[in-house]
Amino acid sequence: MFLPGLLYALLPLSAFGGLLFAPFILIPWSMLPDVIDDYTLERGDSKESLFFGVFSFFTNTGKAVSQGLTAFALKLSHYKTGRCSQPESVSLTLRVLISICPAVYSAFGLLALWLYPITEHGRIATNRFLEKIR
Repeated sequence: MFLPGLLYALLPLSAFGGLLFAPFILIPWSMLPDVIDDYTLERGDSKESLFFGVFSFFTNTGKAVSQGLTAFALKLSHYKTGRCSQPESVSLTLRVLISICPAVYSAFGLLALWLYPITEHGRIATNRFLEKIR
């Protein structure tokens, strides 16, 4: 979308992007139980509701901040509500918001996933130890 005139590539790339978007929603939710189990192993008590509450709070806060920043960026580009024709700066802003920004945020997310301290071996060992306790 950042490069104008490539409409024929838009639909396949949109479908591919949709398939890539799902893991960014599902992976953090699947990592949360591992973090809770690791915390339980280290501290000896389980604070599941606290972890889920904090995670949900920051997820929703991130969504609200991103919507606010999008509205602010559109205001800076002189977007006028209700007008059929908009300045070229609005088109550029929208292209940046739907192409470059998600790519940069996805790269940061992949870096955080790569640096994630709980490995598969550690997760299995934690689950075995917690099963013995339960």
